Order: sequence, then structure tokens, then C-alpha cells
Amino acid sequence: MATNALPPFSFKANKYDQSILSGRIQHFYEVTSPFTLFTSSETLKNSVSILNKFKTNTLLEEKKYMDMKKNDPFGFNKMLWDARSIKESILHPDTNEPIFMPFRFSFFAPAQFIIIPLVIAPSTIASPFRTTIMHWANQSYNAGCNYANRNISSPTSMRTLAEGYTGAVASSVILALGATAVVNKAGALPKLLQSTFRIGFPFLACAVAGCTNLILVRKEELSDGIQLFDENDNELGKSVLAAKNALGKCCAARFAWNAPVMIGVPLMLAGLQHTLPILFKSTKIGMATTVLVSGLTCMVAVPPALALFPQYDSMDVNDVEPEFQNMTIDGQTTTIKRVYFNKGL
Repeated sequence: MATNALPPFSFKANKYDQSILSGRIQHFYEVTSPFTLFTSSETLKNSVSILNKFKTNTLLEEKKYMDMKKNDPFGFNKMLWDARSIKESILHPDTNEPIFMPFRFSFFAPAQFIIIPLVIAPSTIASPFRTTIMHWANQSYNAGCNYANRNISSPTSMRTLAEGYTGAVASSVILALGATAVVNKAGALPKLLQSTFRIGFPFLACAVAGCTNLILVRKEELSDGIQLFDENDNELGKSVLAAKNALGKCCAARFAWNAPVMIGVPLMLAGLQHTLPILFKSTKIGMATTVLVSGLTCMVAVPPALALFPQYDSMDVNDVEPEFQNMTIDGQTTTIKRVYFNKGL
């Protein structure tokens, strides 16, 4: 988006239209950009300071910002949007605390440069032991990402976290071992079915495991609910139905990004082996090709999957618990029609 095409800065509205898929895709490509990982603590601190001062109408009391707004209004507007983008890519929306760098979604795709090639490697698929180790490592990392990016409406006990993590990793490894067993027995099947099993079962195992991981790590949301807000950001209470809606959409996103990664990557590698066999004559070059294709596919696939649904989502008030259906906005006579919540990632 060109500088002069930026909308006027807003804390509530987004730079990109979040009511349409293309706008959400632009938003998630921006906030999950690996370049945000290089943001210094000083830049983050300055960005938060600028936003806080602008919110309290004190920013323009500083001469440099007053002059900037007067002489370069587009640059002033862009500075505010850039500050908000930096904040949203690093700080958790519920706590305003930095998310541990390896568990940010800006780090998730680069991490796959290592994880995916090891998970889909023939030596992993052929070995139950390697399958167990790699899927334990992968799902441990996924559990960390799920926990760090959850909706934080109430604290999670260490016991609940430990139970969720154990259940998530155990179920994921069991699914992976089951897929490995099926794939290793696919040799007796016709060639087309062999290919279907070798690609389809690992995809299904990873997608289902990812959803199982997500639900177990965030299971307290299903029992306690997540915080709802009205259109003016006033807290209304917690809703289990909204939590179910949020987790269902997060699961859909995991299926969406696993498809190009677990199905697309093997197909692309097979195509490269057929058209450019020189890339696989050397073990080192073959591994480098696999890493590059896997990592780039994940970087391209994850933001659109996250964008399938808005992060700050909403529901018709009639679709949540009855106690929210007769509430009014700020105690006035206008009845609340929609409720809003952070669905997490």
C-alpha cells in the first residue's frame, strides 16, 4: 500500500479492510513478517510510547511531531501505522507483553525451514523411533506457539498446562506413528494408491495432531469461556460458545496451512526430482533444496491460513449465551447486536 493510500490512523480500524479476505491476508503478511524479529527493544519501546502519547493527545505537544504532522502529514500517518504494526507483531493483544520470540508467528514460518524437511524425510517416515522424536519436537514447538498466542482471559494453572501439553504431544505422536505404519505398508498397493497414502496420511496426521494440540493446550477456554466485548470495547463477560467458535476457526487454519506444506511440498520435490535431478544428486544440495522449498512454502501458506477469519472476531449476540442477549451499549437503550472477542491464533 502506498504511503498516500494509507487510511487515517485509527486504533480501532485496521490499515487493511478486515471484512474481506484480501485485506486480512495483507495484514497477516505484515504482522508475521520475519523482518519484525529484528526489531530492537528500543524501537518497540519508542513505538509503544508514540501510540500511548497519541492516544492521550500528548504526542503533538512535542515539537518534532507537530512539525512532522504539519510538513509531512503522510509521513506522520505512516509513522503511526508502523508503530502499531510493530506493537501488534510483538506484543500479545490481551496482555501487551512481548511474546517469547521463538513462539511468535513471525518466527513460526522460518522455524519450518528446519522442522518440515526432518518430519517428511523418508528416513523419518521409515523409522518409528525417528518419527516419535521428530513429532515430539514438532508438537512441543506447536504447543508453545498455541500457548503463547492463546486468548488470555484468565490465568492457566501449571497443572492444566502440563496436562494439555502431555496429551497434545502423546496424541500427536500416536497419530504420526499410525500414519508411518500405514505408509510403510503401502508398498503392496497400486502405485496411485501408494502415492495417495504416502502424501495423504502424513498430512492428515499433522493436521489432526495440530488441532488436538491446540484444543488440549487451550482447553480451559472451553470450560471457562473467553472474554466478550461490545463495540466500544466494554467487557461483557465470558462465553464458552465464543470459545468453541474461536477454537474451531483456529483448527480450520491449521488444516489450511498443512495442506500446501504436507501435500504441496512432497509434490513439488517430486516434480523437481523429475525435471531437475541434478538438485538431488548431492545429499547436501538435495537437503538444501528440500529446506528451501519447505520453508518458502510455509512462509507463503501460513498468513493466508491465519487470514481465513479475523483475529478480532465477532458473533451475533443471539449465537452466544442468553445472558448477553438483553444487554445494552453503555447502559443506554440501544441493545447490543454483536459481541467481539480475540479468537487467538
